[in-house]
Amino acid sequence: MKRGRTVLGRYVQLPKFLGVILLAVIFSLLTPQAAYTAGSNITISGPGLENPDPVTITQDQLQGKEPLLLLDGTTVQQHDEWYSTINTWPTKSWYRGKGIKLMDLLNAAGGLKPEATQISFISSDGFKATFTVQELMSEPRYRFPNFMDTGLPGHLPGDPSEAVQVEPMIAHQSICAHDMADIEDIDNFSRMDANLLLYGQRSVTQQTNARFAKYVTAIEVLTDPVTKWDNPTADPVPGEVAAGTMVQLKSPFNDEDKVHYTLDGNNPTIHSPMYNWIASRWWASRLDELEEINHPIEINENTTIKAFVTGPGRADSDIVTFEYRVPFAMNLDNPTRAIEDQEYPGYSFTATGGVKPYSFVISEGTLPEGMSLNGAILEGTPVEKGIFTFTITVTDSAEPANTASHQFTLVVDEAGSVPLDLNKDNPVKAVKNEVYPGYTFQAMGGIKPYSFTLSDGTLPEGMSLNGASLEGIPMETGTFTFTITVTDSTEPAKTISHEFTLIVDNIPPVLVPDTTDNHTGMPIELTFIDDQAWREAITDVKINQTSITGRYSVAAGVITINAGVFRAAGNYTIEIVADGYINATVIQVITGSEMPPEEEIVLTIRGDGVTGIKEY
Repeated sequence: MKRGRTVLGRYVQLPKFLGVILLAVIFSLLTPQAAYTAGSNITISGPGLENPDPVTITQDQLQGKEPLLLLDGTTVQQHDEWYSTINTWPTKSWYRGKGIKLMDLLNAAGGLKPEATQISFISSDGFKATFTVQELMSEPRYRFPNFMDTGLPGHLPGDPSEAVQVEPMIAHQSICAHDMADIEDIDNFSRMDANLLLYGQRSVTQQTNARFAKYVTAIEVLTDPVTKWDNPTADPVPGEVAAGTMVQLKSPFNDEDKVHYTLDGNNPTIHSPMYNWIASRWWASRLDELEEINHPIEINENTTIKAFVTGPGRADSDIVTFEYRVPFAMNLDNPTRAIEDQEYPGYSFTATGGVKPYSFVISEGTLPEGMSLNGAILEGTPVEKGIFTFTITVTDSAEPANTASHQFTLVVDEAGSVPLDLNKDNPVKAVKNEVYPGYTFQAMGGIKPYSFTLSDGTLPEGMSLNGASLEGIPMETGTFTFTITVTDSTEPAKTISHEFTLIVDNIPPVLVPDTTDNHTGMPIELTFIDDQAWREAITDVKINQTSITGRYSVAAGVITINAGVFRAAGNYTIEIVADGYINATVIQVITGSEMPPEEEIVLTIRGDGVTGIKEY
């Protein structure tokens, strides 16, 4: 955390300062609902309203306990709506709110002027969210009821079908959940976040949740000119690049400002693929999967990237074009050797650059009898030995077309002339009392067919060698060493042996995820039927494949993950690593809103009783 500044004041100020601190402590002990009085009145003002005077909407009016009238005398009705949303982690979730539509609130305050440009929502905790009138009030926004079909991760685009148009609202009570059944249960309504701004998505991938402002106490309608987002940038810069170059797209902040792009020459829209799925505020927390999700664009042919930046509070940037050219070339590696009278495993000739698709032909020389070029693939069964030289010519689809040629050599060995060899990789681990997935020992060279035997050592009880396959159900745990001997069909026969190791692990206890207080920032308890041997063998806990060493504790029947480890809602894969056991795995669902990244300011003290604003 950031250090607070030293308090510089005279001793006569100390009682007053201590009084403020005492109030702050008392305030911090209150529930959010009590601290923010379960929603306050809302003042609506600004030069973008037809009414020059501020208008206050009382909490009783917001809840429908007292009538809220429009200028024509119509009573504003309560609104019950649910929304699809994605946060910046990103994770999908549902919200449901009861309250008043934003347009009704604005109309009750006099209505929008034609020159209104922006709307700001100010919360009692100091949070401020600003939107353009165009994006929030004019552009249609939707609920996507099927967007969970690809799961909770927000970088997996969901099904946009059956979208329902929804309007922004201020909710005096709300529900947040990942399960639709929880959204439908009215007993889950809470006033904890009142007054809560809710609004729909313009596209099925849009990340809206970060600006669901809580505790709204003021709405300002402005007429200031709307600025545009700066154009996206690309790294490396456009031009001629090597095949395999990875291009990164960047927006000004790489956070709520998102880059959308196309590779087919069409202009991108908000419905086009997004580049920076994970917001920059989370990069330090997701380094292990950042490039997998915010995936650079691989350039292997001439490529045109069109991109723009869109985000809340500003107009979209211009669409910019990044042109990358890759020199047309062919891979010059010779194909792998073949063996006379044995089916060739196949070899694919490849090209890069230019414009796909490519066509491949033999323009000179000959292949061994029994082999042919099928598209870009060399295949068949050679019936003659020797060294064969031939030229492959590849042509791309550019206008005019590019061509490249190269002379290759294929060696066909005499049957039995290649030394017999055995793949020396150890078989995959087994699990006690579970069917082994199977492992096939592999030989090469010599003359097929091969025979495999267990020539030394023992396998675990319940397992056997069937031909070249290791199979069965191991009935004991441990590390087992044995020797496999392979014999070919030459005259006289050739043999080769190698010692292998098979590890058989125990099954760990079944983990039960935490379903009580499984919210962001809270400690999480994974329970299990206690197994002391397994518990004492635990060496690590991983979340989404990242170790959290030092941030968990183990006790009889429970593993506790420290508070603050889970800082965003979502589905997390937790693995418990223990010597002699397979990893125990469980999916833990975390609910709630995003938390500030670590080391950000989380507490601010201000007021007449302190010499300056204190930030921690």
